[in-house]
Amino acid sequence: MRKNCDIVKDLIPTYVENLTSEESNQFIERHLNDCQDCTNYLMNVERDLPKDSGEVEMDKSDQQIVKGIQKKVNRMTLFAILIGVLIGIYGSMMFFNMNEFQSILIIYPIATFLIGFLSYILFKNIWIGPVATLVGGLFSVFIFVNITFLTWMIVYTAISLLGSLIGKGVIYFFNRKKLFE
Repeated sequence: MRKNCDIVKDLIPTYVENLTSEESNQFIERHLNDCQDCTNYLMNVERDLPKDSGEVEMDKSDQQIVKGIQKKVNRMTLFAILIGVLIGIYGSMMFFNMNEFQSILIIYPIATFLIGFLSYILFKNIWIGPVATLVGGLFSVFIFVNITFLTWMIVYTAISLLGSLIGKGVIYFFNRKKLFE
């Protein structure tokens, strides 16, 4: 009988979670009718196992880890969107003839400044905006084979870096202001 007790005790956790076959269920139930020790073991296992196995309880540290991962995924998604928008802006602007549309020369610096500024506000990293500007510009240079635009990319990358630095200053100013309130 001891051998059957060992088998039943091994099967009880899966029996409680309804993971055993019908044949195993019958074997376990027959044994439980005759063995008080295994019946007590079953009650202890039922008491110790979580009632709702579908929901896993997380402690505070696990919740913080999950929130941190979600925040990083959201930031990476925003970064991918920012790169896509940047490539779209540069690609569409390069399509037009700059000699005919002089207003484009004004839009480029404003766009790159905003990309740098917003990238720092969103990601708290000075280099994301300038690198995105440089990558987007290089992408446009290679697509439209316009090497003269390469020199302007250095200027636009510097403007984007300026936007990032101003974004950092704005964040610093608001954080410092909160300290004194």
